[in-house]
Amino acid sequence: MSVFTKGSSERAERDAALQAAIKEQAAIISGTGNVIELKPSERAPKRKPSFYPVDARVRRLHTSAKKRSQKQRTRLRNSIQPGTVLIMLAGRFRGKRVVFLRQLEHSGLLLVTGPFALNGVPLRRVNQVYVIATKTRVDISGIDTSSVDDTWFTKGARKAREERKKARLRGADGSGGESTVKQCLPEEKKNLQKQIDGQVMKAVEGIPLLREYLSSRFTLTKGQYPHRMTF
Repeated sequence: MSVFTKGSSERAERDAALQAAIKEQAAIISGTGNVIELKPSERAPKRKPSFYPVDARVRRLHTSAKKRSQKQRTRLRNSIQPGTVLIMLAGRFRGKRVVFLRQLEHSGLLLVTGPFALNGVPLRRVNQVYVIATKTRVDISGIDTSSVDDTWFTKGARKAREERKKARLRGADGSGGESTVKQCLPEEKKNLQKQIDGQVMKAVEGIPLLREYLSSRFTLTKGQYPHRMTF
């Protein structure tokens, strides 16, 4: 018997068994028209599909900040409140102590400031995962930061990237290096930084030793464990 004849005979046997099971189920129907519930072992076996998709369908998750609803907003930790002094754990300002201003609406990131005059930390967005919240708090109830949002940080960033790319290309050609291009902050952002930092500094000056506390950097020495500390 050839392989093709054997495969066709097995397929015919499966079809015959399926038809017999269907006829058996139809015979169980009572005279009133009600169908008697069959046990899983008594039901006709389902025929396996002969076609399977090559790639599984991947559903795209809509998690962009623009489409994020109010219910999907990032939940703020209970230990972080406006005016809380935070310790940054990552980035170029790791170890610095900053003042938390508010949570941004779209991205859910934290808006913080040094102030810049004390420790060199400007207005910055930080993920709450990479900060330690302390029990020290500053009264910033009168500070207006509504003009600072996520678009405030991305404004002009594309133009700056293009200028840096052109500078790198000029350096590759030997006509000039990247060091000749100096990225300058717009005057609008500089004025807003001074305005907010000036109000924060007034609140900081009212608390003894807080100026020195914000100016110092958080460090650990041998035998010190952060999970055993109270901040």
